[in-house]
Amino acid sequence: MTDSYQRRKDADHTIIPPGSMRRTLLLAAVSFMLLPGLVSAQNGPQNLEFYPTNMTRGEIIAEMRHFSFALGVRCEHCHTPNENGRGFDFASDANPNKEKARVMLFMTDAINSQFLPELADREHPVVEVTCKTCHRGTVRASPALAGNGPDYARGRGRSSH
Repeated sequence: MTDSYQRRKDADHTIIPPGSMRRTLLLAAVSFMLLPGLVSAQNGPQNLEFYPTNMTRGEIIAEMRHFSFALGVRCEHCHTPNENGRGFDFASDANPNKEKARVMLFMTDAINSQFLPELADREHPVVEVTCKTCHRGTVRASPALAGNGPDYARGRGRSSH
């Protein structure tokens, strides 16, 4: 036995392998830090106004990822940070961007479910409007033809490069 093993005996004279105490303390610290998130994850998503209230945490996260890519933003764009600085208060409505996102969700749903079906001779597969349709990876939505007009849309305004 090495000296380090002999020096690390507990009260029952059981040998504690080197590094095991550090691993135990690290595991305990990480578990303690994750505990609030795990508790809220068990409660499920809260304060859902657009999405069905029976959606799972995983389903909501998948939807939020769509926003992230469509607008090029992260959680803090719509969600308020917790007071302790760790994570977010996802149920809070304190960030005005969250309400804007809800309005946009209802708008795209209305376009897709009420207005587009009224068009005669729709293409198949059916094209739907999403956040990315207008935002295209940016926070501010911008028209695809901004500054170019209908001639650009018909192909007359494109350069011949």
